[in-house]
Amino acid sequence: MIMYDFTKTVDKRDVSSVKHAEKLIKHWFNLEYYEDSISLWVSEMDFYMSPEIQEAMKNRIDKGILGYTMSNSEYYSSVINWFDYKYDAKIRKNWIIPSHGTIPAIRNFIRTVTDEGDGVIIQPPVYGQFDGAIKGTKRKVLNNPLIKTETGYEIDFADFEELASKEEAKAFILCNPHNPIGEVWSKEDLTKMLEIAERHDVMVFADEVHAEILRSGVTFTSAVSLGFDNVMSAVALSKAFNITGLHITTLVVKGDELRKKYTEYVGHSSGSPVDMVTVIAAYNEGRQWLKEVNEAIDSNFEFVDEYIKTNIPKLKFNKPNGTYLAWLDFSNYDIDTKELVERIAKDGKLILESGLIFGEEGKNHVRMMIATTKEVLEEALNRLKSVLDTI
Repeated sequence: MIMYDFTKTVDKRDVSSVKHAEKLIKHWFNLEYYEDSISLWVSEMDFYMSPEIQEAMKNRIDKGILGYTMSNSEYYSSVINWFDYKYDAKIRKNWIIPSHGTIPAIRNFIRTVTDEGDGVIIQPPVYGQFDGAIKGTKRKVLNNPLIKTETGYEIDFADFEELASKEEAKAFILCNPHNPIGEVWSKEDLTKMLEIAERHDVMVFADEVHAEILRSGVTFTSAVSLGFDNVMSAVALSKAFNITGLHITTLVVKGDELRKKYTEYVGHSSGSPVDMVTVIAAYNEGRQWLKEVNEAIDSNFEFVDEYIKTNIPKLKFNKPNGTYLAWLDFSNYDIDTKELVERIAKDGKLILESGLIFGEEGKNHVRMMIATTKEVLEEALNRLKSVLDTI
């Protein structure tokens, strides 16, 4: 029985939403934005949040106090049970560290395990803030570009090992599921990467914030489940439960030495009172909502795939195994990536994200968020087609 309605979207235009911020979009991306533009650029669903989470927040606010709050036993139990339920991973209470956001945690991780001038490995095309976090902490970016194939992407293990073996390589930011391409790395590939990192004393931050958004039948392996002591895994409610503005991230670290170094650097860490009840509600009561939102996203990807095959056959697209992000390949079109995104925004009134934001390897690509209604998705694709028909 279907319990939730994913045929409606939230009006975000009166809540200071980044997604519809005209000045920000023009400033960051130099794109035209109109009152009737469709924004499918930022990694944030258009659906209403889980009513179970909303109710939990209301009940907590109604208590009339939001004082300093400890991470209680119910919070820890919800996280432990979730890792067992979703990832078949057995974790312990003392491995868990609450964090206000994933990118701040990455910056703190980098500062904890490296010194200025050290190298940090990333695998472009990849989330652009990884590059920013490395450079912003005065470290060096070591690129291990993914290998593009006809059906997706593969890891260049030879290059990865060569980078990891360098004296300057001290850390690796792993993205799984990988943003923007949507690959979900197999247990074998994941183990191989972590073994290489361990062999060369490279510390690993595993960004797993899209882990709950998977295609039907796809299995996700959390890095923390593989038993390595040099790994910090980060999961978040933001993507799966569509509460990106709350920046609720949970770090899980098996290795005593890494956990001790990190906590000594950041100091005492606990979530806000709203964070606590939100995590508990999501993990204890949000399973059916998550199941149904994944089904809606699966259906949307089927729709996108069929639409492109039928109406825009020159456009290359492979359905990703994870995330709600479509990675569209325009290499069959004779147009510069920057110009293409600008034309889509101006002539199609559709805001998408340039692949170049994810590194030079994102050339000839754009990223589109598809966790919206079929009506909005179809209109967005029609607008995209209208622009491509003129190229």
